Amino acid sequence: SGQITFAKSVVNGSNQIFYGSNVLKADILRALARFAGANIFNEGGWDACMANTNLVVLHSSTAGKRTICFPRKVDAYEQYTGKWYSDVDRIDLTVPAAKTYVFYYGNKSVLKKAGIGNK
Repeated sequence: SGQITFAKSVVNGSNQIFYGSNVLKADILRALARFAGANIFNEGGWDACMANTNLVVLHSSTAGKRTICFPRKVDAYEQYTGKWYSDVDRIDLTVPAAKTYVFYYGNKSVLKKAGIGNK
């Protein structure tokens, strides 16, 4: 139709995005978040994913491969498996449907002092 459906402009030094569709797919949302400088913790699927500066919670909607990406190299501890991952910036997983993972991340000694991973 020749009409603009996706555009970027700079207004007063700020990037402005126009997206003129009623369908916003995950890959587009991830690209926009990357463009804004956000870390993308979950690189796949339509999973429920919540994260902050020391915690990532992922609930898989379907079975398959997932990649958890951290903003820097970290130590990570998965609550339900009791597994430590050392000096990683990503964790690759093969997940079943409807499973929850809870990753605490940061410095292992600091996490352990907080009582995390002391099983």
